[in-house]
Amino acid sequence: MKKRYIILFSVLLLFILSSNNIIGETNGNYVKVLNNNLNVREGPGTNYNIIAQVHANESYPYLDEVEEWVKIDLNGQEGWIASEFVEKIIANSNQNTGEELHIVTIEQSKVHIRKEPSTQSEIIRFAQEGEQLTVLGDMDKWLKVELDGETGFIYKSFIKLSPGTKGNVLKDKTIMVDPGHGGYDVGAISVSGHYEKDLTLTTSSLLKDTLETLGARVIMTRNSDEFIRLGSRVSLSNLINPDVFISLHYNSFPEAAYAKGISTYYYNEQDRPLAESVQKHLLLSTNADDRNALYENLQVLRHNQSQAILLELGFISNHEEESLLKTKEYQLLLVEGIISGLNEYFTKKK
Repeated sequence: MKKRYIILFSVLLLFILSSNNIIGETNGNYVKVLNNNLNVREGPGTNYNIIAQVHANESYPYLDEVEEWVKIDLNGQEGWIASEFVEKIIANSNQNTGEELHIVTIEQSKVHIRKEPSTQSEIIRFAQEGEQLTVLGDMDKWLKVELDGETGFIYKSFIKLSPGTKGNVLKDKTIMVDPGHGGYDVGAISVSGHYEKDLTLTTSSLLKDTLETLGARVIMTRNSDEFIRLGSRVSLSNLINPDVFISLHYNSFPEAAYAKGISTYYYNEQDRPLAESVQKHLLLSTNADDRNALYENLQVLRHNQSQAILLELGFISNHEEESLLKTKEYQLLLVEGIISGLNEYFTKKK
């Protein structure tokens, strides 16, 4: 009887060891999850079903990558997660990395070096223009770097990459940011009594600060709680002729309080790629419901001679979504999505 147990145990052990390779070879490569409640999907896109959720500091074997999505081994099951929310941990990272990527050069002064790869993370120091840093890892929009014996993370747009790669495409671009409503035009009123005009100004100001940090020139159609006619907003855009005009709004549908999600509107067909790029990255950044990039006959778009889009960043008539929209953390995710969408659009346009 004892011999039989030994044989059964040996067979079971062999099965467990061999099952590690059922999904695929990982070569020791892993991804570390950076956010809580990150959706894992059946395929590489937000249109695929959610099969599970993973959380910050969890690690999973890396299997494959398609555009902005990474395939992982989720306890014996394949799943896909957005690559911007994970850090790739590559085995034998010193091999075959390319000498030109070992050192990066800072492109502008007072660049933030953060403790973690997030705009919400603590700033551990400022890097100066021309300073060179050693690269330890690469993940979507962030590089893990070594500086003075400690490690930190830097946004890729702040650096000069190796020859042949794309640098900061937003530098020297003129972006017009249009906070919707203002003054006696309060816009929609939220379920808790807050005005849309205030929320659009908050988001627009955060977007302006980030764009300027990246070297863009930002023109605001309003900087305070004042009423600006739609025609005046368009006239200013046509006078300045920015590279992109972005109007920020929040949605409301009290008759259907369950309604939620983000949508992006365009009028001219030539603006559709811009709208689709920003919409895609807003969803990747926030995990919000997708209400699509759509054609709409809106005045600030219809008469605008520049590349122009209008964003509806969430429903303030939805109690749950409004509570989320009022947080600084979520506002930063919205800004990150817009920035990433602009980066992709201008990179493809080059």
